[in-house]
Amino acid sequence: MANRQILHLNHLDSLDYFMNEKGYEKKETKGIYEVRRYRNLKLGGNLKTIIIFKRDNQSQHCSVIDKHMKLINEFLRRD
Repeated sequence: MANRQILHLNHLDSLDYFMNEKGYEKKETKGIYEVRRYRNLKLGGNLKTIIIFKRDNQSQHCSVIDKHMKLINEFLRRD
């Protein structure tokens, strides 16, 4: 499942910076629904690639897969 409307589109630039600090590199997106793709070559398994999606009918928010929510919640709680 995915968490929809968890991440506002205005936060994507800040997310790029946060993910860079965590060791992720921003990659080219694939497909029309991806708005961000990050890759960390040092990690394996579920957290190696993180993809942020946007559906056509969601104008302001992105979707995040459940297994990536811990990292996204950390981003949303930061000061």
